[in-house]
Amino acid sequence: MTAGDDMVYTATGNAGVAPVASAVMMGGADRKPTMRLEEHIDFSTLGWVKPQIDELLSEARQALEAFAEDTADTGSMQSCVGLLHQVLGTLRIVELYGAAELDQEMEHLAQAVLDGQVVDRDEAMGALMRGLVQLPDYLDLIESGHKDIPIVLLPLLNELRDARGAEPIDQRILFHPDLDKPLPPDAAGVRAAYPFADLRVRVTQIRARFQVQLLAWTQGKQPNFVEMHDCMDELRAVCHAEGARRLWWVAGGVLEALQQGRLDHHLASLRQQFGHLDRTIRHMQDEGEDVCDDENARELARTLLYSIAQATPGPGRSETISRAFGLDKMVPTELEFERARAAMSGRNRALLDTVAKAVREDLLRVKEGLDIFLRREDRNPQQLAPQVEVLQRVGDTLGVLGQDAPARMIGEQRQTIVAIIDGKREAKPETILDVASALLYVDASLDEHIEHLGAGDQTEDALPASEARKIMRALMREAGTNLGKVKEHITAFIESSWSHDQLTAVPGLLAEVSGALRILNLERPANLVDGIDRYVGNELIVDRKVPTVDEMDQLADAMAGVEYYLEIGHDASASDSRILDGAQRSLERLHYWPVPARREPARVVEVAAQEPPKPVPEMPAPPV
Repeated sequence: MTAGDDMVYTATGNAGVAPVASAVMMGGADRKPTMRLEEHIDFSTLGWVKPQIDELLSEARQALEAFAEDTADTGSMQSCVGLLHQVLGTLRIVELYGAAELDQEMEHLAQAVLDGQVVDRDEAMGALMRGLVQLPDYLDLIESGHKDIPIVLLPLLNELRDARGAEPIDQRILFHPDLDKPLPPDAAGVRAAYPFADLRVRVTQIRARFQVQLLAWTQGKQPNFVEMHDCMDELRAVCHAEGARRLWWVAGGVLEALQQGRLDHHLASLRQQFGHLDRTIRHMQDEGEDVCDDENARELARTLLYSIAQATPGPGRSETISRAFGLDKMVPTELEFERARAAMSGRNRALLDTVAKAVREDLLRVKEGLDIFLRREDRNPQQLAPQVEVLQRVGDTLGVLGQDAPARMIGEQRQTIVAIIDGKREAKPETILDVASALLYVDASLDEHIEHLGAGDQTEDALPASEARKIMRALMREAGTNLGKVKEHITAFIESSWSHDQLTAVPGLLAEVSGALRILNLERPANLVDGIDRYVGNELIVDRKVPTVDEMDQLADAMAGVEYYLEIGHDASASDSRILDGAQRSLERLHYWPVPARREPARVVEVAAQEPPKPVPEMPAPPV
C-alpha cells in the first residue's frame, strides 16, 4: 500500500485500500499529462467516480437493511460503516465538502448505532436511510452542473446529529472559503515588520479609539462605523504578516457594509464578532502580529467573510473581498437553492428519467396516431379521440414535474384536437403537422428539465436553455476542431525542420477560436487563445524564429489548457478558472501574458519600391 492510499473498511469489514479514491489520485488512464492539474481536481472528476460511489452507497443501504432485519448481525452494520468511510475518502479528494459532511455524519451515526450509543435505534436507522437515499440525489445535482451547496443539507445533517445526541450545527460551519488566497494590493501593509515595541505603541493607540465605538455599540447606542473602519485600516497599515492584514482588511469590509446599511439584519451577531475582534487586537498588542493567523483568528476571519457573503450586494470593499475569496461561489442564489431543494425532495434524476420515459412513450403514441390519421383516405375527426386522453395525461404529468410551459403547450394541442373532433376546426394537414411539431418541442425540452433536476421555467422571452446549450456546444466543438488543426500545423512545422510556411493558416484558425469563445462570453479563455496567436504570429511567422525545446513545451501546455477547457467548458461545474491557470503561466513564461500587440511583417516590398530600379546588365552574345 502506498502513502497516498486511504485505509478503509471494505464491505466485509476487513481493512483495505479505497479503490475509488486511488483511481482519482492516479487521474485515470486517459488523463492528459500536460495539464498539470495536480493542485485542483475539478468537479467534473465526479463523473469518473460517481458510478462507483453509487454502487458503494447501494451496498451500504443493503447492509443497513440487513441489520434492520437482524440486529444481531453486527457484521452488516460494520460493513455499512466501512462503505461510508470509503465514500468519504473519495468525496474529500474531489473536494465536494457538502457531500463529504453528510457522508461523515452518516458514518458517525452508523458507528453510534453499532456501538449501541443511540437512544432510539429505529429513529437513528430511519435517519441513516434517508441520508443514504438523498446523498445520491445530491450528487446528481452537482454532476448536472450545479454548485456544491452544503446549506441545503443542513436539515438532514442536524437530523443525523440529533439521532446520536450531538448538538446541531450552524450553517456557518458549512462555509469553507480558502483563506490562503493571495490578497489584492489594497490589502497591503508595511514592507517590513515594525519592532514589537513600536507595534505595541501603535496598536494600543488604535485600540483605544476602536473601544470607544465598540462600547457605544454594546450599550445599544449608534457607533461610528466610519471611525471603526478607519481603525481597521490603520491596523492593517502597521502590519506586515499576511494573516494580520487579511483579518483587518476583511473586518474593514464588514464595517463598510454596515455603514452602508447592507448588513442591518445581522447587527446582533456582528456586535459579538467585533467583541472577539477586540480581544484579537489585545492579543496582537501583547504578543505581536502572528496571533492574527492562529486558528481562532482564522475562524474569526471566516465568520466575517460569511457576514460579507450574506450582505446585500453593493459596490465597495465588500465586493472586492467577495471576488478575492470567491464568496459568490459559496452562497447559492435563490434559484440555485430552489433547484437543490427540488433535487433533495425526491424529484431526482432516477425518478425524472422514469417519468420522462413514460411521457416520451405517450408522445410517440400520439405522433404515430397523427401520422396514421394523415395517411388515411377516409379521415374522420373522431379517429383522433384516443389522442385527447393521452395528451391530458402528458399535460398532467408535466405539471407535476413543474414544467409549466410545456404543459401549457400540450394543453393547447389537446384543445386543437378537441376543436377538430367537435367540428369547430377543419382537419387540415398543416394543422395536424403543427400539433406534431409542438409535441417534438416538448419531447426535446424533457432533456433540459432532467439535466436541471426540477428547476423552474425560464422567462418566456429567453432562448430555451436546451437550444442555448446546443448552440454553445456546437461553438465549443468547432473551436476544438480548429485547435486540432492548429496542432496539426505545428506538428508539420516541427517535422519539416522548422518550415515556417506550415504555420500560415494558424492565425486565422486561432482567430476563429477566440471569436467563438467571445460569442459565449468566455473572455478569459479567449484572451489566452489571443496570447497563443500572438506568440505564433510574432515569434514564428513574423520573426521566423526557431523555438527552443522549452518554448515548444510551454506552447504545448498553453494549448493543452485551452483544449481541456473546451472539452469540459460546456459544463458549468467544470468551468472553474483554475483550469486555465496552467495555460496562463505558460504564456507568462513565453512573455505573452498579458497579451502584447501584434507585430506586422516588415514591408520589404514597399521599401524596395522606393529605390530606383537597377539596370539589368546585358548578357553577352553567345559565341558563334
